Amino acid sequence: MKIELDQIYNMDCLEGMKMIPDGMVDCVVTSPPYFALRDYCMDGQIGLEQSPEEYISRLCDVFREMQPEGQPIAADQLGQQQDNDLPF
Repeated sequence: MKIELDQIYNMDCLEGMKMIPDGMVDCVVTSPPYFALRDYCMDGQIGLEQSPEEYISRLCDVFREMQPEGQPIAADQLGQQQDNDLPF
């Protein structure tokens, strides 16, 4: 499968990034799934690891797919709770 511009792909982010040619990704901006708080019922999803260390390791795997001089930006919150009373 070839990744094309201006398309949306519903797939594991790490598998998708591996399909992008080397040297193409300069920056990854992400708000990854919260650690141990969300189950999206997807095998291998990020966020359901057994420890925070394993979780961070998985996120680092994603960032390693960038160019060596690339810049990861993660808006991550370990242990963040969702307020279910909010209307959005």
